[in-house]
Amino acid sequence: MTKNSVVSSLFISLLIIMMCAGARAQLPDLEPVGVSAAVANGEYVTFSYSIRNKGNVPANPPFECNVGVSSNGVDVGSWVVWNSMESVGPGLTVTMTNKCFFPTWAGTGAFFVVVADDTRVLGHSVIESDEANNTKVFPLTMHAPDLEPVGVSAAVANGDHVTFSYSIRNNGDVPAAPSFVCNVGVSSNGVDVGSWVAYTEVDSLAPGQTVTVTNTCFFPTWAGTGGFLVVVADDYSVLHHSLYESDEANNTKVFPLTMHAPDLEPVGVSAAVANGDHVTFSYSIRNNGDVPAAPSFVCNVGVSSNGVDVGSWVAYTEVDSLAPGQTVTVTNTSIFPTWAGTGGFLVVVADDYSVLHHSLYESDEENNTKIYPLALWRSDIDTDGDGFDDAWEVQHGWNPTVPDRDVLPYILSQSAVFGVYVTNLLGSLAPGSLLIGVVTNTVHLSIQLETSPALVPTSWTNAGSPVEWSMPVATNKAFYRVGIKE
Repeated sequence: MTKNSVVSSLFISLLIIMMCAGARAQLPDLEPVGVSAAVANGEYVTFSYSIRNKGNVPANPPFECNVGVSSNGVDVGSWVVWNSMESVGPGLTVTMTNKCFFPTWAGTGAFFVVVADDTRVLGHSVIESDEANNTKVFPLTMHAPDLEPVGVSAAVANGDHVTFSYSIRNNGDVPAAPSFVCNVGVSSNGVDVGSWVAYTEVDSLAPGQTVTVTNTCFFPTWAGTGGFLVVVADDYSVLHHSLYESDEANNTKVFPLTMHAPDLEPVGVSAAVANGDHVTFSYSIRNNGDVPAAPSFVCNVGVSSNGVDVGSWVAYTEVDSLAPGQTVTVTNTSIFPTWAGTGGFLVVVADDYSVLHHSLYESDEENNTKIYPLALWRSDIDTDGDGFDDAWEVQHGWNPTVPDRDVLPYILSQSAVFGVYVTNLLGSLAPGSLLIGVVTNTVHLSIQLETSPALVPTSWTNAGSPVEWSMPVATNKAFYRVGIKE
């Protein structure tokens, strides 16, 4: 090989090397260079990121960028958005703004993973001078609302509804907007919700502000004592949308349920007195609760032959509001079944839903019904044989099984004490002649005004016609007397 040929070969090699080096230098170089803070609005999160072309030629053809969220800055837990970007000239930066869904766990302490020219999206990429700088990890700064239940009021029963309030605070640094839904349930154990009772859509809530929501709703009967209120702020399950929050773990709080409610309980019955085909009896209802039993409630009374099954409902009464600690006594006169004469039972139900199909909410719904032995006394029976029938003795507070035959002779023997006289003891009184007596179940009174001429009291004549008055005897045992007013 000659010297010239060696020089020629060397020149060609240098030219090829220079051409290859020049070819490598004419390439784009895409690199993520920053992200903005993420701002939550409604159920979406808005953020921006920037890509710079550090190369010396445009990045052609269009390329794809992908953004993921990582909890540890290494592994991508969720890819949230990808963008197709047009040509980016050398030395230029393009910024993309996105509005997308974020995983709930990304609210605090997460990272953005930004990949420029990601082949995983559409399967092609731009040839770059440096392929190692396409992926960058940035700390994720999140501005979002944070809704938390912070308290409940006591629940107060009124009629068949219960009223209560709860409060929600926005611990975040942006408004909870445009609106969110809160849901409240009742739990018997503080864990499982037995009944959802109220949901409310709340308008935008500013950072640091608290809203108080008042609900009036139906409660399950078992929630009167020892229950819990489960308050869920921003509940997805109601309308199937929710806000993105910086902390999704504090949306649900459980609070002990304090209930103020009436508590109606039957506390006694009187003896039942038969008079003709009707029976008169009384029963008493007490409000053991700490609020009025209002506006009204219905009580029902049945007769049972065995103390379990009601054979016949005999009377119902609507009772007006009953104050806490107060007792009302209801007297009914009604028709009883013939078989109820002996050995039956009275079944008293306070606040009976079955009559008018409404009832009060009470703290204790288990004590509304009480069963009492039925003592039925009749006017045609004199059990103790003392001349006073059983019904009359019960109505006057006497014991129909204890003879009282000595009472009437004693009263008659003490006429001056009791102010009563039989007809044979009535004569001419100072004002004139007066006669009272009972004939064929009618009491008669006759008064004759007399005068004496010239003030001679030994000579009397009638001064006009007598005044007479009569009325049926109310019972077969009664006293009558005439009162003379001064």
